[in-house]
Amino acid sequence: MRPLYGLYALPAVDGTAVGDAFCAALVVSLLQGRERGEPLARACAPGVIAASRPGAQPSLPTAAELEEMMAR
Repeated sequence: MRPLYGLYALPAVDGTAVGDAFCAALVVSLLQGRERGEPLARACAPGVIAASRPGAQPSLPTAAELEEMMAR
C-alpha cells in the first residue's frame, strides 16, 4: 500500500491514543531527517493502528508494526 500522505483504512474501534501516536511518529520522523512528505505518511500509519484497537497505551503500535504497515 503506497499512500498519498498516509491514507490508510482500518475499522475504527477507539480514538483515545490516535493523536499521541500521530504526534510521536511525526516528531521521530522529522528528527530522523526523512524526505519531504514521508514524515506525514509515517505519522498517519500509527494513528490508524491506534484507532483500530481499544484503550490508550495498549493501542500504541510498535516500530515493527509501523514498518509493516508502511511496506504495504
